[in-house]
Amino acid sequence: MRILAVLWTVCLVRLCSAGSLCCFRGSKTDDDEVTDQAEQESSNEVSTENLRAVPPQPTEPKEEDATEAPQSVPSEGYPQELDAQSAGHVDPTPISLDLASPDKDKSQSFDYYFGTNAVQLIVPKKGVSVSKLMNGTENIYTLSSEETFQYAKVYLNKDGKPELALITLGTSSGHSQKAYSKNGSKWEPCTDSNAKMNGLRTPTGAKLCTSIDLSLETSTDNCTIFEVDLLGVKTRQLYPKLGYLATKVMDANKELWECSKGSNACLSCLIYKHGNNEVLEILVVDNDSLGYNYFVKNDKEWKNVTKEDFLKRLSDMKKGIAIPPPKEPSQEFPNPTTSTLVPHEEPTTPSQSAVPPSEQPGAKKKASQPYIIDLNSTNGTFLNDEKIEPSRYYELREKDVLKFGHSSREYVLMHDGPIDA
Repeated sequence: MRILAVLWTVCLVRLCSAGSLCCFRGSKTDDDEVTDQAEQESSNEVSTENLRAVPPQPTEPKEEDATEAPQSVPSEGYPQELDAQSAGHVDPTPISLDLASPDKDKSQSFDYYFGTNAVQLIVPKKGVSVSKLMNGTENIYTLSSEETFQYAKVYLNKDGKPELALITLGTSSGHSQKAYSKNGSKWEPCTDSNAKMNGLRTPTGAKLCTSIDLSLETSTDNCTIFEVDLLGVKTRQLYPKLGYLATKVMDANKELWECSKGSNACLSCLIYKHGNNEVLEILVVDNDSLGYNYFVKNDKEWKNVTKEDFLKRLSDMKKGIAIPPPKEPSQEFPNPTTSTLVPHEEPTTPSQSAVPPSEQPGAKKKASQPYIIDLNSTNGTFLNDEKIEPSRYYELREKDVLKFGHSSREYVLMHDGPIDA
């Protein structure tokens, strides 16, 4: 009986609890919270079983997570855009570059004087693709799909406005250069850039003598210095400023070049560097002729090399090829590393008439002792890279080197037999 009474009491209590839930559904008790948690757990258990049976469709938040997951994280300290540029990626959208006012975000520009010509070097920044070169609203040159813009040297007039553009382009076969000059409101191909440069020279009075110091890295009061990547090679360029005449080239306290007479001077020094390899080109002007001196840095010292060695090393730098130590200059010819005179362009030389006296009537000579005389030729005659005075006889000796005018061809005197006394 007692057992039956207890069971009856329990049943009554459960019925009262059920009625309480029905009557006070708006309120919550501790039991309600426990029930809710139990329902949630039960619901979770059901969901788990459903996941095991049939995979659910992803919800929207999970789709967003899936979209964001593949995004790469930029390298430490570098914006993602810079990483793309450093990897050699090119901006897919080519731009029009205004040479009169270059975009500083898209290009670098450097102002200097080449002799008495005001020049601006303009180089696109890494990853920037250029499709057209402009001068304000004037079209200078439109690149083809097979050309890439490397850099431009812009020659300015007295008002600082572009008048001549020397453009270097990359092509499938290497590099090409084009010259365009302003004619009114149009730009046209220039067939005589030297004449155009001469017309843009800045008049100057007396010049102060100075020296160019290769050990300096920043510009001074008398020298413009800057560094830029050209054709894949880091290049440091040094130019005397307007009103100065560079008569010496120094590397700290060591002299590399000095003018031999009042008519020649240094126009520029270009140092090309790739890794631990450095080569140097010194450009010298002597009246209307240009001469180049070539050097390579070996054991922290500059040593003379031939033009062929210089060009080979520069080409290897562009290709990233390891460069061997420089060879000692050849001793076969006198002054083998003296500047090699070459012009901007190869002119015809019909008016050059420097001839050996053996071809002149009445000249007194010995057959074994040849001479040469310059008959007031237009571009002069050079003996061992020194310009000879006109209307004077010069005795020639074995292994002497002759050049005529602006021609780059050299003639070396060799005796076939023994020299007579």
